[in-house]
Amino acid sequence: MSRPESAGVPDSPGTTGARQPVVAAPTAAAFGSDQERPHSAFRYRGFRIWVIGSFSAMAGVRLNQVALTVLVFDLTGSALDLGLLAAATAGPTIVVSVFGGVLADLIDTRKLLAVSTVIVTSVLSLIAVLVVTDSIEIWHIFALAAVNGVAMGLDEPARETYFTSLVPRAALRSAITNNGALRASNSVLMPTLGGVVIAAAGLSLAFFLAAGAWGVMLMTLFFLPSRHSIARSRNPVADLVAGIAYIGKRRMFVAVITLQFAATFLGSGWIQILPAYVDLFGGGPREVGYMFSAAGLGALSGIIISGRVNTSPRLGWIAVGASLLFATSLLIVAIAPALALALPAAYAAHLGSGLLFMSTRTAIQLRVDEEVRGRVMGIVAITNSLFVLGGLFTGSMAAILGIRAGMLVGPLIVITVGLLLLATQSELRNLDGRPEKT
Repeated sequence: MSRPESAGVPDSPGTTGARQPVVAAPTAAAFGSDQERPHSAFRYRGFRIWVIGSFSAMAGVRLNQVALTVLVFDLTGSALDLGLLAAATAGPTIVVSVFGGVLADLIDTRKLLAVSTVIVTSVLSLIAVLVVTDSIEIWHIFALAAVNGVAMGLDEPARETYFTSLVPRAALRSAITNNGALRASNSVLMPTLGGVVIAAAGLSLAFFLAAGAWGVMLMTLFFLPSRHSIARSRNPVADLVAGIAYIGKRRMFVAVITLQFAATFLGSGWIQILPAYVDLFGGGPREVGYMFSAAGLGALSGIIISGRVNTSPRLGWIAVGASLLFATSLLIVAIAPALALALPAAYAAHLGSGLLFMSTRTAIQLRVDEEVRGRVMGIVAITNSLFVLGGLFTGSMAAILGIRAGMLVGPLIVITVGLLLLATQSELRNLDGRPEKT
């Protein structure tokens, strides 16, 4: 890719934006010394372009998620196979994302995003062709899900590292909140759209639309600036060890990442077995889409709330409270006698989830040093993979205990972990949303 004009320069009346070099980190030199007061990330052309591409890519993720789960359940009718699908995707993503964070500090992050985007677009297009030709088999799905998982392992840490370089520090909170909100808004819109598309036109169209959405992401990268490598070492293993050590020395990071990991792996897996869950009520693709969207609307609400409370001096208590809301609401989902009750419970659960993840992720992004941002966010990005891998845990519990009982196990453990962390980790109890006060 040729290097485009700087997309990190704020718009001003009567100008179209200067062509200035873009550096790895948002600094006063890059953005102007007058950018001191907190303000909106949408003042910056680069962030606005990023929102278009990233929104489209996340739309592709959600469409693919709904379509794949419906496809696997149609082929096998097994909750365990839905869990295995999650493992086929998330396993490679977790392994690769750790080193993907290292790469995000070593090479141009924009090019790394281009590579991952091309792979995902190709995988989704191939699945669409196999479905439309009626050639798809379960092993195709697992194999292609694994390839997609590798690509997402590169994409997630690069994505988390890259967008912060498009704005100065004064707009960083705004960028983090809005970046999370655009993800969550896709969780509201796309699952319902996916369910309607699948029911009306079949699975192949959903996969073609998902591939096209990732194609839009690829196009926007041509209009975004580079983020140059900033790591001093060229030894990826040593860089990874340094990143892990960096987190290990900061007990607050350890506590909030543990809270995130527990909630995601043990609680969020129910999303991956939704076709089996709605089948209890005689539902199909439309109902799967409705449940996805209820969860997405809750997550979006939680993110909006986090934008208002993430400067609270009692942010740690808010984070733990959000994890408890998430888990207790999931208990209601598990035992709900009808979808009419499950839908609002799913909303409440993921409101807690959105509040938890955005408030704690903002706390980390604002405190991490720029030279290790890629490696730290690569480890934090594992949370996104555990969301999928949790399907294997929940699917296994469902296969052993039944759908409803299997869905109870994880949330009960999440409640226990949250209370233990609150009782034992003073860094979590004392977490202040204002970094300058800690």
